Amino acid sequence: MAIVMVMGLGASLTACSGYENDVVTVPPKNNPLPEPTPQDTTKVDTTKWDTVIGNDLIVNPNNMMATAYLKFVKNGIKDSIWTESWLLDIKAKDMTVYRDSYQPTIKSGKNPDAQRYTDPEFKDKYGNLQTRHHYTQDFAFNNFTHSISGAWNTAYVLVKGKPEYFWPYDGLYFELNKLEGVGDTIHIVRNDSIFAVENLDAEYKATLRVDKQNYSRYVYYIKANIKVISFVGMVEKEEEIPSAEHYVANLKGHVASGNRFYKKISENTKSGDVGYWEDGFLMSSDTHYILLIVHYTVDAKDGKSDERLAGKEIIFVPKSEMITPAKGREFNAVMYDWQRKRYIPCCLSKDHNFSYGSQYADGSPVSYQPDTKGSVMDGVKNFAKDKDASPSPWLETSCAEAQYNGKNYYTITLKSSVHTNVTTVADSSLKK
Repeated sequence: MAIVMVMGLGASLTACSGYENDVVTVPPKNNPLPEPTPQDTTKVDTTKWDTVIGNDLIVNPNNMMATAYLKFVKNGIKDSIWTESWLLDIKAKDMTVYRDSYQPTIKSGKNPDAQRYTDPEFKDKYGNLQTRHHYTQDFAFNNFTHSISGAWNTAYVLVKGKPEYFWPYDGLYFELNKLEGVGDTIHIVRNDSIFAVENLDAEYKATLRVDKQNYSRYVYYIKANIKVISFVGMVEKEEEIPSAEHYVANLKGHVASGNRFYKKISENTKSGDVGYWEDGFLMSSDTHYILLIVHYTVDAKDGKSDERLAGKEIIFVPKSEMITPAKGREFNAVMYDWQRKRYIPCCLSKDHNFSYGSQYADGSPVSYQPDTKGSVMDGVKNFAKDKDASPSPWLETSCAEAQYNGKNYYTITLKSSVHTNVTTVADSSLKK
């Protein structure tokens, strides 16, 4: 809080005093007023007081201690009596206001409900009767309420049974002089939150009115700093997009489960087909079927299999090359067409049977049903979740789907009874 005092120097005393041209002098800043020599009030003969001719009030700017005087004359001799010094206490505290939304502060006016009270009357050491007055005035702004408070003393002494009052008769009055910093809002970021900060300086005018005619002898300007911190929103972070193993243009959808399928590479009428097992997962775009193929090498000995990952690839099959499946018979799996030597989407029986079927747009059918016992001998032991004794072509599958910038990102987990593989596939627009 900063206090600046403006003091009028040509202060009139009373209309009949003959002291109109008296000048009230204030000691230099570093030379405070001396405390008046205490009077022995028991020896004061108030009958010697003939006429009270004026009042005076001195406020020491160094410590804001005030001393009031009564001036009188007796048989042409001037003299005075004073009060015990009291503190002219004016305060406007700095304040920080927190708000959950932002709106600029605007200047407002006084709150009509001021707080006023007085302490019990007491006798000072010079025998004067003093009363301490307190006054707090609120100023209501749209974002907060701020207050300025003050305290002062009034005093009187009985002269021939009549009360004679010292200055001030009246007291302090407050008004908002100016509010600086309105509109000078800055934004700060704390813990990913954005705040608007207004740094305001409120300057109040405090007037000490000393006589019955409201003559304003002392004027002070009191400043207080008010910070208004308002929450604006969260920082919009650019999403960190993870890299993917494969990128596909216009990635749209996927099936529920991956599957195992046999890649036949030759026929042997004596010992059966020759080939190996792979994993597949069917996805799609608007124009293509997208097939994730996971290659393995299988070494089956003594009824045990040793699978090793041999690589992955993405295969694109134009939808125009395949028949449009009837409703309820949509492609749900991946198979290998031995005749055309290509991977294609297909329908796989939803039970535990290894029955794969598909059809090209030209009407050519494709089907394959491997020997189940031979499959087990080849190392396929992917039993169903319900622990059925029959091996199943379906893989335990999860496809965690995320979106970045509105584009799809898949984390695909395919799990058989002997291996687990995780593959990431993302829309090509997410490629860094």
